[in-house]
Amino acid sequence: MAQHRILNFPVVRSIMAYLHARISSKKQVKDLANKYVLITGCDSGFGHDTAVRLDKLGIHVLATCLTKEGEQGLKSATSDRLRTFQLDLTDSQQVKNVYEQVKSTLPSGIGLWGLVNNAGITVIAPVEWLPLEKYKRIADVNLWGLIEVTKTFLPLIKKAQGRVVNFSSMLGRLALPRVSSYSITKYGVQAFSDALRREMSPWGIQVSIIEPGLFKTAMANEERNLQARGIKRLNQTQSSPDTFKVVDAVVDALTSQKSQTRYAIGQDAKMAIFISFLPTFIADYLNTMWVEVLIALVVVPLVWYITRKRYIKVALNMKGRYVLITGCDAGFGRAVALQLDKMGALVLATCLTKDGEESLKSVASDKLKAFQMDVTNSNQILNVFSEVNKLLGDKGPIEWVPMAEYKRNAEVNLWGSIEVTKTFLPLIKKEKGRIVMVSSIAGVVSPKAFSPYTISKYGVEAFADSLRREMHKFDVQVSIIEPGATLTDIMNGEVLTKFLIKLWCNLPPERQQEYGEEYLGAVVAGFQRWSKSGSPHVYKVVDTIISPLTAQTPKARYLIGTDAWRLKAVSLLPEVLQDLMLKNTLYRAPESLSNANTKYPHANE
Repeated sequence: MAQHRILNFPVVRSIMAYLHARISSKKQVKDLANKYVLITGCDSGFGHDTAVRLDKLGIHVLATCLTKEGEQGLKSATSDRLRTFQLDLTDSQQVKNVYEQVKSTLPSGIGLWGLVNNAGITVIAPVEWLPLEKYKRIADVNLWGLIEVTKTFLPLIKKAQGRVVNFSSMLGRLALPRVSSYSITKYGVQAFSDALRREMSPWGIQVSIIEPGLFKTAMANEERNLQARGIKRLNQTQSSPDTFKVVDAVVDALTSQKSQTRYAIGQDAKMAIFISFLPTFIADYLNTMWVEVLIALVVVPLVWYITRKRYIKVALNMKGRYVLITGCDAGFGRAVALQLDKMGALVLATCLTKDGEESLKSVASDKLKAFQMDVTNSNQILNVFSEVNKLLGDKGPIEWVPMAEYKRNAEVNLWGSIEVTKTFLPLIKKEKGRIVMVSSIAGVVSPKAFSPYTISKYGVEAFADSLRREMHKFDVQVSIIEPGATLTDIMNGEVLTKFLIKLWCNLPPERQQEYGEEYLGAVVAGFQRWSKSGSPHVYKVVDTIISPLTAQTPKARYLIGTDAWRLKAVSLLPEVLQDLMLKNTLYRAPESLSNANTKYPHANE
């Protein structure tokens, strides 16, 4: 009995899980000749090279290419065993068609052993230069395309208790200047992959993330012309020509009995990941001073810790200063607007509804100006910008959530924030002002059942980091607010329950049967508990939002709440320990699903 209690001790279980993962990673999966692997983006680059390598290993490769020429080029370099399909990831109907073709290609009773999401594009340019349409176009391929392909093929992967391998990048960990559009999508891939891995563990599905540095591919060649200065200095000669190292990582993720959750390839990638764990002010400094890494690690922290309290406590006089706040109908936005109004600031508040606008005016001073604005409507944003310019003078499990819900979350939480920021940036630069972006601790850690929300908040983190580093030379300071769970309208248990049941009712019957009513009950009960667990101290978030607007030297990040600090600490652990600690967060999967990996006892042979 005592021994059993020791094994249940969380720290001991964490260490045992970590050691088991390390040992199992050395063992190889058997019977590769009977495995089927689907790879996207095989016209050239990593996708093409991976398809060729896996074909040589005897695996049945199912490769998608964007063009006919790409298909023909791949076929000429591989055996007759390899099958190709033409696929544009942004075309939902094509994704469905390829699914049906792949399903008919697989032998009876055989599932898909691996899915490698490789396809991707990028455009390199400063935030102010890049139209919002370009941001969305890159997300359509790198993020939404990846999610739709994964959701579509997940039933076949479950059947084989297989693997999902998602291509991210070192820029999915560290957002550098002039790569905001690309980093947003790769941060999103990280969030989606982490949530997917945690949700799929009852089925024994392993999810790995590939994080290459700069390599000689068509995309890297485009990056090199306008790449961020820090990366350019680190790679004074060229991007690495050793693309085989990336292919090796993909092969390992598909053939090891226990794959790694992340594969960082290249010294630049490892350096970027190391820097991503440092305090943000050091990461910002190292972005432009890679050569002085050792000095930065010793001198800058000492200077900062000695001086930070003196500078941060010096408050600016807000009287006569204009502050624009979006989303002021209720919640944090409304509370911040009223607090700044009391402090004498000239508040410019946007509300989604006329009722919200009138309600805010009724309790604020005459100095406050309110505007009706939907952040997803470009014309309304431009109209509000024109009026302001005149004033100034010159959530659910991944398989349940439809793609439309992912994109709706991004429209409000991400694209709306980006468009508002880009529109008003000239006025902020003119005043050498401040930008405060409300993210969440869900922009740092991606638990199960939150993927649409976490993807949008990971995107906010990437955009804010990239923007801050670009705006440094204009003396514009950018801060990110990362609150934990706080009791606002978004945590309405009744609304969440109705939404989850609606998602459930829209699932195909076979998916409902696979999850079972017990799983639905566990998820609903978990969200109801979560809706009551938030902090009632909304004022703490309001005070924190005001802090970067009034502090002489604002911080780049503000964590709020004990749950936020706890999850931040969890994010610093190895992924195998993170997964163990987050396994039962929100809800516990029913025992019937926890034993799902016994359904296919020979899957790893």
